Formats: sequence, structure tokens, C-alpha cells
Amino acid sequence: MTTGPFALNYKPALPAKSDYGIAVVGCGSITTNAHLPIYRRHGLNIIGCFDSRPAQAETFARQFSISKIYSALDELLADKKVDIVDIAVPATEQLAIVQRAAAAGKHMLCQKPLSETFADARKCVKAAREGKVTLAVNQQFRWSPAIAATKDLLRRSLLGEPTLGTIQVNALTPWHKWEWIRIKKTIDVLYTSIHFLDAMRHLFGEPLRIFVSGTPPPDGSCAGETRTIEVLEYATTLRAYVHDEHHNIGGRDDWYGFYRVEGTEGIVKGSLGGLFGFPTGVPDKISYLSRKLHPDTWIVPTLEGGWFPEAFLGPMASLMESLQTGKPPVTSGEDNLRTLQLVFAAYKSMEEKRAVSPEEIQ
Repeated sequence: MTTGPFALNYKPALPAKSDYGIAVVGCGSITTNAHLPIYRRHGLNIIGCFDSRPAQAETFARQFSISKIYSALDELLADKKVDIVDIAVPATEQLAIVQRAAAAGKHMLCQKPLSETFADARKCVKAAREGKVTLAVNQQFRWSPAIAATKDLLRRSLLGEPTLGTIQVNALTPWHKWEWIRIKKTIDVLYTSIHFLDAMRHLFGEPLRIFVSGTPPPDGSCAGETRTIEVLEYATTLRAYVHDEHHNIGGRDDWYGFYRVEGTEGIVKGSLGGLFGFPTGVPDKISYLSRKLHPDTWIVPTLEGGWFPEAFLGPMASLMESLQTGKPPVTSGEDNLRTLQLVFAAYKSMEEKRAVSPEEIQ
């Protein structure tokens, strides 16, 4: 790894205190393949788990040596050893759990999307505020190595004033594995591109407006949009662009997940390895040029870790730090409402075929 001015600060790190009692609600694919592997690697204190499917909870508990399986959500919420509830359930089920957890005085890390409607997302945030607990949302793509490294370069002004940001994804997503999402009228932006739009906010701040063109696949295999082009306009000369295509028939060698950020003083570009086969993927790759460091040299560091599972430490670590400092988590509920405004503005744009301001979503 490079040192000195060429070093990149991109790895999520736990705060001084990290022994908060964590209980998992939802023992499915994402907690099995991402949450628990990284939590166990860092020695986090997993108190117990609950799933509405008892057999699934039993399998999960055996796999990760979890001693306590709760028979009901109320039992979990009554456990005084539990400080944080790690919620990983479908978005349609999240509000009811959030309201009960907030009433029980439990802090929460919620799965994204926080809700499938902006109104219910606001209810989640309101419940946490009224319960005087902290709610964070698992927008962990911000901590994927390439995006986190790019944020570090921007934070240090090594790229100058940003002028362009792009994320381009073209792969084959096996939607048949998730029948529950395949039949929804909102697919890509709400469940996939939400990560990319959140990353744009994380890197550049709030756009003035968004224009989106999206369509379902021509074979009718999905009800909602699975091919999107998203353009974001900012108050400055900065423009951002997301292209997400889920139906590449060219084979794995033709898949790609590229991103690029340009600024007045530098460029960073790379590939997003987590898009190449959940849950393992391949390592992120990055290269950057900064006239503030060396005007003619492309720097090619080796990034360690990936989106899965390493980035999933970030939201939990940020939540824990918030409990110690009183500062909001990086992906607080309030911050996530801004991401969801952008998401629902994207759908309004598709419906009305015009550029939409996120502020129109209330």
C-alpha cells in the first residue's frame, strides 16, 4: 500500500467502544453473506437473532455460532442486553418493526430501501426521533473501497472542483431468484440504482434535479424498470450520470461496472468489483491522477477488501460512533430521506418525462 501523500483512507473502522449488544432481525441472504461474516471478523457482540421462519433462524444461528434464537420479535425487544437491532427484512415490513423497536428504546440499523414510499420512510424517522433512539440505514456502498477512496481524494481536494461523475453498469442479474422483486413496478432505482444515487450524494452533495429514462425488459420477465439512464444536474458545472443495465446477454467477459470522477485538478477512475457475482465479486480497481501530487503520473494503488462483505462494517461502525459522540451516523435516517427524495424524483421523472427536483417529493 502507498504511504505519505499517496495513501488513501478508505477502510471503515470501528470506534473505541464496539461491544454493543446486537440482535439480528431477518436471517436471509444479505445477513448470511454480508452482515455476519464481517461482524464476526471484527468480533462484534451478536446477542441473538430472529426470523419469522424458525428453521431459517436455526440454520443462521448454527452457521454463526449465535447462542440465542428469539421466538418472537417482542422477546428480542424486551432483552436488556440488546442495544442495536440490525433489521434486514423486505422494505414493506420495515416500518412496523422500526416503530416497535423505537418504542422499546432500541437503536437500529435498517436495510435499504428504508421504505417503498416516502411517507412511510418519514414515519420511520419520526418513530426513531420520538423514541429518542438512533436510526441508521444500511447504504453501505459508500464504504465500498473504490467509492470510499474517491471520497478521500475529494475530501483532500486532490481532484479540485468536481465536474463529472459517472457510474456505468452492464451485467446480467438473475431476477428469477427474487420473485418478490421481479413482479414489482419499481425495481432498479429503488433496489439497485439507489446505491449509485446515494453514492453521488455522498461524493458531491445534493443535485438540483434529475432526469431518468427507464424501461422493463422487452421479454416481460420483470414488471418494473431494469434498464435505466439517470442524469443529475448540480448548481455548479458538475454533471453526473448513472447507467444501469441488467440484461447483458454477452456473457461474463462482457460485463462491466465502471465509474469515473473528473475534477479541475485530477481524475479518478476504476471498476466496481462487487457487481461481478454476489456475494464474492472481485476486488475493486482504481487509478487516479492529481496535478496537485504529480502532474503527469497515474497512480494505481491496490485496494483491499470489497463491497461484500467489507463495506458492511461501515454503517454499523458509524452507528456505534454516533452513540458515543452524539453526531448523526453517516447514513442517518434524516440523511437517507434525501436519498429517497432523489429516488422518488427519479420515478416522477420517468412517469412525467421531465427533469424533477428532489424537493418536489414531500
